[in-house]
Amino acid sequence: MTGQGEEASDKVVNDAVAFAVAIAEQGGRSTEFARDMVRGVGSYAVVVTTPQ
Repeated sequence: MTGQGEEASDKVVNDAVAFAVAIAEQGGRSTEFARDMVRGVGSYAVVVTTPQ
């Protein structure tokens, strides 16, 4: 446990979320999507198109 009572793994995940959100903000991307991807929340479909 850390000083605040969080498990070490929770702290690592929280740090990764903060990092991903900061990168998303800098790139003008969805911070909610970044947060969800790190936490493994939900599922997202990816559609890839090719130029014709």
